[in-house]
Amino acid sequence: MPFTPLHFGLNASIGIILKKYISIPMCILANVIIDIQPLLVIFFDFDLELHGFSHTLLGGTILMLPISIVLGVIIKKVYRKNIAIGSYILGGEVGVILHILLDSFMHKDVKLFWPFSDISFANDNMIKLVNPICIIGYILMIILIVINMVLKKKDLK
Repeated sequence: MPFTPLHFGLNASIGIILKKYISIPMCILANVIIDIQPLLVIFFDFDLELHGFSHTLLGGTILMLPISIVLGVIIKKVYRKNIAIGSYILGGEVGVILHILLDSFMHKDVKLFWPFSDISFANDNMIKLVNPICIIGYILMIILIVINMVLKKKDLK
């Protein structure tokens, strides 16, 4: 999706709410990673479906799992961070699933439940809802950041 940054607010909001369990950066990074296939198709005219396998729940989950594990291990080893690899896995999977869900209402070629169903949820009414939902995600993200900042200041006193 050319407007992938619109997904960040919603993903960051979910990440902030679940910050004890998931890696927020991984949740956000998953949004960019999952759009590699559409970028390759658009920029290099690859003979693939625009969204295809990477934009199905099965495909996105399968593609993101090894990436999340590898990035989690690299962060843990290189930066000597005491992180749970599971938080990277969960962050990556949450990010991918949210991205694919939003795209499934925006793009008619996204088949969310492929190979079990070729149903598409995208229609003119749904497409009109996606951008406002993403903007609400950003507003929620800002509110959550402010709340976290206020709570941290209270903890410092």
